[in-house]
Amino acid sequence: MKNLTKNSLNYGIEVEGAFKSDFAEELEENWGELRGDGSVNFGGLDFDDYVESEEFVSKILSYQELKKVLGLFNSKVFFSNSSCGLHLHISVKQVPFVRLVSSVMDYEFIKKQQDIFSIEKKVGKFQANRLGSGNSYNSNNYCNKFHSINDVIHRAKTGEKYSFVRVHSRWSTLEWRFFYPYRNGKKSLANIQLFLDGLLKQLNKVSSDKKEFFCSDEPKQIDYSKNGRISKGVFNSDYVFSDSKGQKYKKDFVLELLNN
Repeated sequence: MKNLTKNSLNYGIEVEGAFKSDFAEELEENWGELRGDGSVNFGGLDFDDYVESEEFVSKILSYQELKKVLGLFNSKVFFSNSSCGLHLHISVKQVPFVRLVSSVMDYEFIKKQQDIFSIEKKVGKFQANRLGSGNSYNSNNYCNKFHSINDVIHRAKTGEKYSFVRVHSRWSTLEWRFFYPYRNGKKSLANIQLFLDGLLKQLNKVSSDKKEFFCSDEPKQIDYSKNGRISKGVFNSDYVFSDSKGQKYKKDFVLELLNN
């Protein structure tokens, strides 16, 4: 995967909040559908002419369409609070899902993104509050942070839902669950663009001529490792993982788990 741009990706968004009725109709007519969401809580606030406690689920979008849809959101037609989230689904055109997963489910990359999106001055107060600060577990249980390489390996295999990023094997997407849906959609888009810059940098540095997979358990043989991901120059069953501290893990790659 080299020379990827924002236009190389497919996108989908889920946006939780309250939608003015005519805005809800516009979204459903052109861009997706609205569904009820029990996690949204407005604390008894009463909205006139709004569809409340809903989640907008988009169709598959190009990058230009993603920008257009988020540009429709503003405080006159959309309301959100700290109980609301924005989930970004991503796949890469003409790239197998397992290659996307193995390239991105890298603890060093994920930790860097978690740190960036916890900085209020960089991403805004409500976005930073989605994750909490430092290495502590955040109070938002719908997008829990990763805290170790073993944590990444476990959640990648299980597809654990309430994570900073979820391996969504049903739809063959990576679901980034940590975004805050600002009432001004341009602020949400700015944070998504900041994240995409980091994601594309990560994807583009992965060499297209090496196999990369997840693994765990006891070490058997180290052939080659780089950047905390599995890399092999020789095809055999001994795929090995070496983290940034030199700890080694080994297991057969988990294609069957990702393709369930």
